Amino acid sequence: MSRPPGEFRKLLLQACMDLQGDGKAPTLRELAHYTLIGEKVATRTVDNLRRAGLVRVARTRSVNYRSRPVAEYEIAPPERKSGHDALRRAMGW
Repeated sequence: MSRPPGEFRKLLLQACMDLQGDGKAPTLRELAHYTLIGEKVATRTVDNLRRAGLVRVARTRSVNYRSRPVAEYEIAPPERKSGHDALRRAMGW
C-alpha cells in the first residue's frame, strides 16, 4: 500500500512547528529523526518545501557530527503581495 501524496510534506511541516523554540530551530537531521523519515527523503522534501516558499533557513548552527555549520529550518511567513504588483500584472507591464 502506497502513501498518500504529500504525507511526508505534512509531517515535516508539523515537525518544523513542533520543534521550534528557545531561539533554536530544527536541523534536517532533527526533522528526519522526529518524523521517522529517512534522511534522504527528508532532504528532498525539505528542499522542495524551501523552493515552494513554505520553509526557510532561519540560521546556521555548529554541530558535533559535521565540520561545517548546518541549516536550521523554520516555517516561512506568508508573502505579502502589494496591490501595485497585481495591478501591473493585470495591465501587462
